[in-house]
Amino acid sequence: MAEKQSASGPGDAAGIEGLRVLMVEDCEDDALLVLRELRRGGLDAECVRVECNDDFAAALHDRTDWDVILCDYTLPKSDAPSVLAVLHRTGLDIPLIVVSGKIGEETAVDMMRAGAADYVMKDHLARLTPAVRRERLEASYRRAARAAEQALQREQAILGALVGSAMDAIITLGRDHRILVFNPAAEQMFGVPAAEVLGSTIDRFIPLASREVHIAHVERFATSGVTRRNMHPINPLNAVRANGEEFPVEATISQASVGDELFLTVIIRDISERKKLEAELLQSQKMEAIGKLAGGVAHDFNNLLTAILGYSELALMEADDPERLGIDIGEIKAAAERAAALTRQLLTLSRRSVAAPAAIDLNAVVTELERMLRRIIGKNYQVVSEAQEAVWPVKADRGQVEQVILNLVVNAQDAMPDGGTITVRTGNVTVRDGERGVEPGEYVVLSVSDHGIGMDDATRSRIFEPFFTTKGATHGTGLGLAIVQGVIEQSNGTVTVDSAPGQGTTFYVYFPRAREAGQPAAEHQPADIRGTETILLLKQDNAVRSLEQQLLEQYGYTVVPAGTVDEARSALAARGGIDLLVMNAMLIGYRGTGVLRELRALSPGLRALFLTGYTDEALLHDIEEVGHAHLLEKPFTSGGLARAVRRALTA
Repeated sequence: MAEKQSASGPGDAAGIEGLRVLMVEDCEDDALLVLRELRRGGLDAECVRVECNDDFAAALHDRTDWDVILCDYTLPKSDAPSVLAVLHRTGLDIPLIVVSGKIGEETAVDMMRAGAADYVMKDHLARLTPAVRRERLEASYRRAARAAEQALQREQAILGALVGSAMDAIITLGRDHRILVFNPAAEQMFGVPAAEVLGSTIDRFIPLASREVHIAHVERFATSGVTRRNMHPINPLNAVRANGEEFPVEATISQASVGDELFLTVIIRDISERKKLEAELLQSQKMEAIGKLAGGVAHDFNNLLTAILGYSELALMEADDPERLGIDIGEIKAAAERAAALTRQLLTLSRRSVAAPAAIDLNAVVTELERMLRRIIGKNYQVVSEAQEAVWPVKADRGQVEQVILNLVVNAQDAMPDGGTITVRTGNVTVRDGERGVEPGEYVVLSVSDHGIGMDDATRSRIFEPFFTTKGATHGTGLGLAIVQGVIEQSNGTVTVDSAPGQGTTFYVYFPRAREAGQPAAEHQPADIRGTETILLLKQDNAVRSLEQQLLEQYGYTVVPAGTVDEARSALAARGGIDLLVMNAMLIGYRGTGVLRELRALSPGLRALFLTGYTDEALLHDIEEVGHAHLLEKPFTSGGLARAVRRALTA
C-alpha cells in the first residue's frame, strides 16, 4: 500500500528544490530519516512510500514523472533486484538508488551492473543528496538527448518519405561525386536498383557524347559557391538509362556543406512525354497553317475552275462543229477536272472538304477498286486482297476511303522500285486499353503492306507531314500520306505504321465500327433539271456571275444578277417573285446565311443555294439552322448546278 510521507527540517523554503521521490521501504522511521537528510541538503521531497512490487508497479502506472526511486535492498515483501526488474519492464528512465543498512561491495557492483544508478549506506546518508542531484541531472540530459534523437529520426523519416515519394529522380553525390542517395523515382527512371549504383559516379547516366561537358559543368558548379542553378548550359540535356536508351531531361543542381564535406544534389525530370506533346502541338499548328493556306488557295482556284468548266461546256453545246472543237475543249475540261481533284486533296488535308459520310462496306470498296489498282500500278507489281468475311460497317465518305487506299497502294509501289506484291487486308478487331496505340473500342482495320525498303525511326516520325517526301524533288508532292491522315481523322479513325529498314512497311487504318448497317439509298436526284422559276444570282466576281447566269438561263431559268448585297436587296424589293437566292457561302464582309436572313425580311419564303469551295462545322450549323437552304461544292458542272438548283427549289 502506498502512502505519502514528508519530513520537516531546517532550510530556507525559497531556496529549497522540489523533488518527486518514490520510496520502496518497509520501515517508516528509516524513511523519515532519508527525507530529513534530503531536506537538510536543500531538497523538498514529495514522497510516496511503498513496500511491495505490486504497489511499486501501481505507483509507476499512476504517474511517470518521478525524479528518483530510493529502494532498500532487503524488504519483507520485496528486494532491490526485483524492484529494478519491475522498473525495467516499464521502460521508464528513472534513476534508482539503493539505500541500505547492509550491502556488500560485490552485491553493490551487481546492482550497478543491473542498472541501478548508485547505492548509499544508511549510516552514510550525507552522500544521498549529491547522488540524487547528480542522477536527476544526468536523467534530464538523457531525456533531452532522446528527444533530440527522436526529433532527428522524425526529420529523417519525413525527408526519406519526401525523397521516396518524389516524382522526380533525386540523386545526392558525396566525395568524388559518388552517389549517396538514389531515390525510387531514379530507380524507375534509369531502370536500375539503388543497391547497384550507390558508391558509383553519376557519369554512367550521362551520354558519352556530352560526358566531358557535364563533368566540367558540375566541377565549376561545385567550386562557384552558388547554391542552386538550372543545368540548362548543357543543351540539349539528355540522360541515358541502364539499357542504353537516351531520353531528354530537365535537371537542377544544389549544394550543401556538412562540416568540411560538400554534398551535391541533382533533381532530374524526364521530359520525354512533354517533348512528344510539344512535337504533336507543333505538327498540329503546322497542319492548321497549311489548312488555312489550302482553304484560301482553294477559294480563288475554284472560281477559276468553275469558269473553265462552264465555258468549256458552253462551247461544246454551241459550236457549229462539235467534232472539230471537241478534242481541244475536251482537254480543257479534263485539265480542269484534274485540277478540281487536286483541290479536293488540298481541302482534305486542311480538314475543310465537304465529306458525305455513310455506312459503307470496306470489303466492297476494296473489291471495286482492285481492277483500277491493277491498271494504275505497273506490270511488275501484284495487288492481293485478303478480306475477312462479314466485316462490320464503317461510317466514312466512300470517295475519300477510295483515295486513302489509292494513296497507300501508290506509296507501297514506290517503296518497291523493282516490283513486288502489295497486300490489302480488312478485318474486325476489338482494341483494349493500352493496345496498338489506339483508343479502346471496336474497329474495322484496313492494312496495306509491302516488302520494300522500309523506314527508319526518323523517317517514320515525319511521314504524315505535308510536303515531306523521300522520293526526290521530281517524284511526288509529299501530300499523299498527309491526305490519308486527314481523311482518317475526319472519319474519327486512326492510322499507324509498322516499318523497319529492309523489312517493308504496313499501314494500319482503324475505322470505328458503325452501328447502322448497310449502305444508305442514294440521294434522290430530280429527273427534270430544267425550270422556269426566277433566281436572284448574287456574285461579287463579274466573270463568274456572267458564266453562272448563262448556265442557268440555258436550263430555262430567269436570272436576276446582283454584284453586291445592296443590289440584291434592291432587286428583291423592286421585282418580288424571287424563288431562289444563289450566292457564295462567304462574301467579302458578309456571311451567306446572314444575307439570307436579311433578304427574308423582304421575302419571307425565300429559299437559298450556297456555293462554296470549302466549308466548316460552323457554316454547316448555320445552314441547318436558317432552314430551306442547300450547299453545293465547287467546282461544279452546269448539270451539277442545275440539279442543285432544282433540289433547292423542290426539297
